[in-house]
Amino acid sequence: MTAHFRIETAADDALHLEQAILIYRSRNRRSLATVHPIGQHRGKSVVLAGSAMTAAATRLLAREFAEQDGLAFLPSELLYRGPDLLIWWVPRGVRHLWFRAPALGEAEQGARVPLPASVFLASARGCRIWSVKGTGRPTPATPLWRAPYFNVADDGAICWGNVAVPPALGPERLGEWTAAFFGSHFTHPNAAGKVVRHAGGAHAFWRAMLDGAYRRFPSAVLLPAGMTLGELADREWRHA
Repeated sequence: MTAHFRIETAADDALHLEQAILIYRSRNRRSLATVHPIGQHRGKSVVLAGSAMTAAATRLLAREFAEQDGLAFLPSELLYRGPDLLIWWVPRGVRHLWFRAPALGEAEQGARVPLPASVFLASARGCRIWSVKGTGRPTPATPLWRAPYFNVADDGAICWGNVAVPPALGPERLGEWTAAFFGSHFTHPNAAGKVVRHAGGAHAFWRAMLDGAYRRFPSAVLLPAGMTLGELADREWRHA
């Protein structure tokens, strides 16, 4: 079977086929790549015998593609960066949250409340959030905790509703993604199970938060996510 496709470029920047890369994978995800020169046979391009792709060749190829996008400043809150994958954290602090949840007693209300540190993950599959305890920058061994917010599913997936999310994903837009989440209206719990460890449930907890019951976020209410930051990153990398 012969595959046909076309690549169109500017007339002064024509592309010429020079090499082919073949990738082999085993069932346990071990990989091998070979690089092949391109020859001509009866006026057609053919893939010739190749050799194993070295680590140096891999780095060179990655750099050639990266240079097309230019350099990007990496903010200190960025924890992991991969193809179509960003993981970053937001230190704990005080933010103004808005609620449109009649079950809290009013149609719409808001207040400045203390919040735990957060870990966000954004990829082609969407954006998710977890919490972390403490004040320091998370490490791969840092345990993750369920985010205690409305609009967040059990797996951390964020329900954006009608929130205008940033048009693109990149290190320079982390603040926009963070602001879009915390600036949204929290409406109802999205998790199938508990949102927080609190006797009165999620609504009673956030009612107390809005009433100023806590000067610092009570980390004892957080529920474990069952994984560390490093385990999350490794899982997402393998399924990217």
